[in-house]
Amino acid sequence: MLERNINLRPKNNYNSWEKINLGSWKVNGDSQIYSELILEMDKVKDWLSLENVNSQDKITITHFLGAVMGRVLRDIPELNVIIRFGKIYLRENVNIFFHVANKEDLSGKCIKNVDKLTPQEIAKELNNSAKKIRENRDESFQKIKKTWDIIPPIFSKFILGTIRLITNHLNLYIKSFRLPKDSFGGLMITNIGSLGFDSAFVPLPPYTDTPLIIALGKTRYRPICNDAGEVEGKFTVNLCITIDHRIIDGYRGSLIVKEIKKYFKDPSLLGDFS
Repeated sequence: MLERNINLRPKNNYNSWEKINLGSWKVNGDSQIYSELILEMDKVKDWLSLENVNSQDKITITHFLGAVMGRVLRDIPELNVIIRFGKIYLRENVNIFFHVANKEDLSGKCIKNVDKLTPQEIAKELNNSAKKIRENRDESFQKIKKTWDIIPPIFSKFILGTIRLITNHLNLYIKSFRLPKDSFGGLMITNIGSLGFDSAFVPLPPYTDTPLIIALGKTRYRPICNDAGEVEGKFTVNLCITIDHRIIDGYRGSLIVKEIKKYFKDPSLLGDFS
């Protein structure tokens, strides 16, 4: 019996903009647009300090952003989609992929139903997965790595394209691929600040069919000019957002920005999980 790789339902109504854009762009690559947000971090830092008092797993800005984006994709479902054979499909679950740096390897963990998780729960799941990957105890990651070690580079594009066709476009789950269901989710978050970058835009990997990536920069103390024209010292962080323009236009992009700023201005909107 065939299993679905991703829980989806087709979008039935398309406006003219969506039809034109679906026909205009070829693949993730020529449809990318970029946006950078510089956000004040003082209130988030204070909130994290309070939450970490009683948390067994240290909650970082990565886990906070994951919880925020889980709520954003839940509240704006037209952002939580995938394109298959020229049609838009709405995802039935909010799944987010978090990159994990492991020396020369770059892996990660797709956390399922993030919209239902607290930052503490995200931290626990992600920290456990990252520890297993870095200690070479993640069986799935090790099997995938060993498989790719023996594949000649000339065949990599063909193999990635085949996997993409089967898992994303045909939406079939094949156990022999040794991949978890919905491996990359509807959004990817990568903490480039942990590598020392203030900002950098990350491309959308075509084989993931993920329409949105957020690169989280390093938190720094910077001079900021307020609305009164006065310069103040503030902790800030840069969010570099890469978007698939076939799905997200200026209006939908503004909804993302509005929601992110809302939570950064008042982190308590996530709730008190102490």
